[in-house]
Amino acid sequence: MTSKKRARTSDRVFLNVGGEVFQTTISTLTANSEFFSRKFSSEWSTEDTDDEIFLDRDADSFRVLLSCMRHRTALLPEEDPLLCARVLLEYINRAAQTQDYSRLGQP
Repeated sequence: MTSKKRARTSDRVFLNVGGEVFQTTISTLTANSEFFSRKFSSEWSTEDTDDEIFLDRDADSFRVLLSCMRHRTALLPEEDPLLCARVLLEYINRAAQTQDYSRLGQP
């Protein structure tokens, strides 16, 4: 394989998240994610192969996130309340980081 990324022939993608492999589609990942939209744009330079993309994240948390991306709703595992709390806190933290506070206090 050359150093440039080959054009993908399908929408399917494999993600290695914390050692666990997930299979999904690029359209699912990019529909509501600025991170994945940039990741799959032609501007992003990567050393990942076309076969698998590595994300150094917690697989259990990513499973919940991917479920949210697929179903457009949170389907949290009731048997793991700590995972649910961790996913919720990470989401709140990310939302707070992207929030525009420059207009606070202005009429």
